[in-house]
Amino acid sequence: MTYDKNTIDAFKKRNIVEMAYGFTAMGRLFSVGSAKKIKEKLYIIIPRLKSIKSEKEYKAFHSEFCHWMMRNIKMAPKQKRKHPSFGQSAKVLDIAMKVIVYYCGIGGEKVISFLNSAIDTLLLGYLKRRSKSLTFKKLTIIGDIDKKAYNELQWQVRREIEEEFEGTLLPVQYDDIIWRRLNR
Repeated sequence: MTYDKNTIDAFKKRNIVEMAYGFTAMGRLFSVGSAKKIKEKLYIIIPRLKSIKSEKEYKAFHSEFCHWMMRNIKMAPKQKRKHPSFGQSAKVLDIAMKVIVYYCGIGGEKVISFLNSAIDTLLLGYLKRRSKSLTFKKLTIIGDIDKKAYNELQWQVRREIEEEFEGTLLPVQYDDIIWRRLNR
């Protein structure tokens, strides 16, 4: 049996989406059947990445996905919330985009500069200790993060990059370094 290039590319993208979703480590929080919906949505949006030309366009793309997830995905029965928070939705997308765009090179070099840092509970704690902001001081888990707090946390990451790394890293690269530090 032989496959044409388009079929092979489709298999490749499906496998990348599978890996990207698995890398988020968020599946246990969502209801049965949610993984399939999220992976299908990620697969569908991959072609849109090539058309993103500005940070503003990427932010709109990001917000659209997070709001889709907050409306269409349900949490597992043991969770306190019925639907994921903006922070939980953003973590799924941010890690998936890290795998798809940064690690696998899909979507173009320009999009890498627009990617956000993926905020998990460990990074949230670290940023809280380093910040003077009262807005997200009360947050303890990513389930508590709304869009306003998420944007402030992303600003804090960028400030940290300027101060700690002299502006030489992108937020997606910062993740790799800080996660290694925090998980030691």
